[in-house]
Amino acid sequence: MFEKIKRQLKDALIYSEKLVKAENHDPKNIELNTVPKKIGVYLWRSKRNNKIVYVGRALGRRGLYQRIMRQHLSDNYTKSVFRKQIAEEYGLNLRDESKSFIKDNFVFSFISFEGKDKNIVSLVETLLIYEYLPKYNRTGK
Repeated sequence: MFEKIKRQLKDALIYSEKLVKAENHDPKNIELNTVPKKIGVYLWRSKRNNKIVYVGRALGRRGLYQRIMRQHLSDNYTKSVFRKQIAEEYGLNLRDESKSFIKDNFVFSFISFEGKDKNIVSLVETLLIYEYLPKYNRTGK
C-alpha cells in the first residue's frame, strides 16, 4: 500500500538534495542555451550569503528556459511573483529595474526532469519550500 507515493517521495528527496548542491549560474554571464527547455525545479540564491530566497517549478512547454530566461530575466514580463515581491520590497519597477536587481544580487541553479512525472517536480518544489522557507515564496503552495 502507498508504494507509488513512497517511491515518488524517495525520488523527490534525492532530486531536492541534487538541486541544493547544483551549480550556481550567474544571470549576468549566462548563455541562452545553458538553461534547458525541459520541466524542472529551480532556485534563486543570494550572491551575498548563498541563502535560498526563492524556489520555483517549470512545467510548461519551454520549461526551465521559459521560467528563468523569458520570465524572471526578461524586461517585458511583469507577472513573475518573484520579481513582483522584489520590486515591491525595494521600490523598483517591474521591468528593467527588478531584472537588474535580480542579476546584481542573485544566482540560480536548476535541475531538469527528463521523462519524469510532473508530480515529482511539484513535490520537489514543495519539499524545498518547506525545508528552506525562502523569503520570496508565498505561503500555501
